[in-house]
Amino acid sequence: MSCQKKSRKRYMISSAVRELGESFRYENLIYWARSQGINEETVKEELKELVKNKLLKVFFEIRCPECGAHLGDYEDLDETPRETICLDCGRTWIKEEDLDKSLEIGFTVTEKGKRFKYFKVLEVP
Repeated sequence: MSCQKKSRKRYMISSAVRELGESFRYENLIYWARSQGINEETVKEELKELVKNKLLKVFFEIRCPECGAHLGDYEDLDETPRETICLDCGRTWIKEEDLDKSLEIGFTVTEKGKRFKYFKVLEVP
């Protein structure tokens, strides 16, 4: 990929981050990228760079596999409880059984990221 195309895609992904807000789920960014003709591998590469440069921080969201209710956000998978009860439907979430089917990956823009020029610009550079 040419340097100019890579820069354009980086700008587009950064613009999507700006539009999605300070906290967003991976699947929302992928949905947006597909609509722009950007493949998932390119998004992953850009996200890795943004995390590596401390512009974004990863978090793990646990959702109830029964009703989809939010059960918690965690910076590390080791922080997730062994069990928790969904307050919406009453189902007991069990880590060993439910983690794979109820895990969402999300990102939060860091303080450093809030000052990143591509998260603030309104026009294509």
